[in-house]
Amino acid sequence: MKNKLKKSSKFISLALIPVLIVSILCMSGSAEDIKYVIPEMHQSWGDLPGALPNGIVNYYKVSCRKAIDNTTAYVYLKAVKNDGGNLDVYESVDYEALYYATAVSTNFDVSISDHFIESVKREGWLVSLKDTPDNPYSEIISVSPLTTTVKSTQTWDGKINENGVSKYINVSRETTVKYTLKGGSSTIREFYVRKDGDSSSAMLRLSLDGQIFSDNNIVFDDGKTINALLVAAQGDIQPESWVFTVTGYDRLDEFRKLIDYRIEKVDINSSQAWKGGSTQLKHTFGGVVIQNATFVYSLTLKSGTDEYTVLQIEKEMTNGAVTGLRVRGCSEYDSEPTAYTTITYAQSEFMGQYCDSQENSITFGNNSSIRVSDIINSENGVIVNFNIGSNNGSASVNLKLTESGKLSYDFNGLPADEFTPDLASGQDGTPIAVSSYEVVATVI
Repeated sequence: MKNKLKKSSKFISLALIPVLIVSILCMSGSAEDIKYVIPEMHQSWGDLPGALPNGIVNYYKVSCRKAIDNTTAYVYLKAVKNDGGNLDVYESVDYEALYYATAVSTNFDVSISDHFIESVKREGWLVSLKDTPDNPYSEIISVSPLTTTVKSTQTWDGKINENGVSKYINVSRETTVKYTLKGGSSTIREFYVRKDGDSSSAMLRLSLDGQIFSDNNIVFDDGKTINALLVAAQGDIQPESWVFTVTGYDRLDEFRKLIDYRIEKVDINSSQAWKGGSTQLKHTFGGVVIQNATFVYSLTLKSGTDEYTVLQIEKEMTNGAVTGLRVRGCSEYDSEPTAYTTITYAQSEFMGQYCDSQENSITFGNNSSIRVSDIINSENGVIVNFNIGSNNGSASVNLKLTESGKLSYDFNGLPADEFTPDLASGQDGTPIAVSSYEVVATVI
């Protein structure tokens, strides 16, 4: 924090928007108070899912005119949104001590001038002098925020055609995306976003670890925030979009250059963007609509620079319709390193089917006890249990075709640190250190 404030002290002050003197007169209550009231400096944030959360912290460098001799003085402010939704303001002339400041400012106010305005999804804060006769400052010359706001939008442009009319589709519930905040070439923060709620109350939830999620926004690292606004699709007018507003990061690097912030999508759970209606499904792959093909989703284990295929899900399309799904755990492929698992069981509500012991796979089609139509109609989809290697216990994958036409896959129970493959897969049984898992899609 000290380093951040040291860098921030070099920032060129930015002129923020002064409130018109007419509004000041209205706020002051009478003309006699004008000598103590100065033009307030305004900072606002837009595209928010709701009011900025409690715990958010903003820092300001303020240049003021001294009342005693009209010389310029520099003051640093720390504004913290407390549990009551109001702001606590701390003041220091020493920027190194600002982070540790505990004395409430007697000279400055930072107030929430625009409590969250639903129509424009915005909240605004004002920096001003306290209205007291003994205030040593007569005027605020400028206010410079010591941090920046990062904005980014993820657009989902999937479309379907109904009765000759093309319209955008909404992303399915429980879709989870991992993002990374980059500053220049460096990765600063990874976070997860999950869509939740029904069509009338849909929202985005955020997490730093992919385990514990909070609604709409999250506060971390002494007052930084990530806010996520869900903008629903509207017919053929606009696609669904997720709008991110991140606060609390440095504007400039150590060489006083503006930091190029951006948010990048890393991977997706329930990710493949299927496009279609409730009965006819199409998949855009590489920009080409394919109606007759088999799509393969491979659960891939990464260990340093090495990759191993652990499990495969195959989806068969015929004339634009889904005609079959298959989960493989066999070791019959020689074209790439494999560490396949053993399929043990699959169930959808009260129907169940054991795997084919020879092929170590489960096929869902019109002739199987669990049918493709069951996967479409069942709220919970199909859970496929499998053994993760020779001694790692049991894991599972949940498969379903969502209302928006996506193949949703959600893995549970994967080992975090190492994977011991089946000896039948051609490996020697030596544990493989796990860097990460991901699902890779191909078409055959």
